[in-house]
Amino acid sequence: DTGAALIQSAGKKNHVPGWDFTFTVPKSVSILWSRVDPENRQIIEDIVQESVEETLAFAEEHFARSRTGHAGSGPLVEVGIVAATFQHGTSRACEPNLHIHSPLFNVGVDEHGKTRAIHSPLLFEVKKMLGAYGRSLVAHKLEKKFGVRTRRHGDSFEIVGVPQNVIDAMSSRRKEILEFMDEAGFTGAKAAEYAALATRTKKDVPPRGELFAGWQEQYDQMGFTLDSLAQLQTQTDRDNRQ
Repeated sequence: DTGAALIQSAGKKNHVPGWDFTFTVPKSVSILWSRVDPENRQIIEDIVQESVEETLAFAEEHFARSRTGHAGSGPLVEVGIVAATFQHGTSRACEPNLHIHSPLFNVGVDEHGKTRAIHSPLLFEVKKMLGAYGRSLVAHKLEKKFGVRTRRHGDSFEIVGVPQNVIDAMSSRRKEILEFMDEAGFTGAKAAEYAALATRTKKDVPPRGELFAGWQEQYDQMGFTLDSLAQLQTQTDRDNRQ
């Protein structure tokens, strides 16, 4: 580490050091993850991690570019990205919400090993598509590696067999955001982002052991038992034999 600047705009007030890309799985996946035993929980975590890494690789191949020439007047060139991943498992309401934060640094590396700032508009233009790409990978891997069925749900998916009353009960944070938007007359993705910030409270998360124990108790009270989980995979096996 020489302390030398990696890109021309480093240290300037208007320089953006990076962005936080967040990959969140559907609520039914978070519920399944929070209900199963530790061994199966690890399988689901690995599936999500693999899917995020493949999505980042896809974004790097097709959309990671840097401007060239004076004031960026030259053609765009391909660059490799520098990113990290951090797994989180709860919402601010301390409900299961498996998601991965991926800080993407504003430093790309071209084919000659030169570091360059990333032309971010390309990535933001395909942000929703990348989210859908990642979710499709998760759905495919869950069916193949975990033996459950999935069905399309809007621009996402849910696991077939996870009861809707359980999904609703574990979605109070989403309900809070939607109620804020409805009262304010807001619609759209940008409004949802604003509502999430406006209703955000301090995140005070207990140790994971306490969280999982509390979730198991809630699931038992709602009748979402280990037998229910076994039936999800049994149903898939039965469908595959037909």
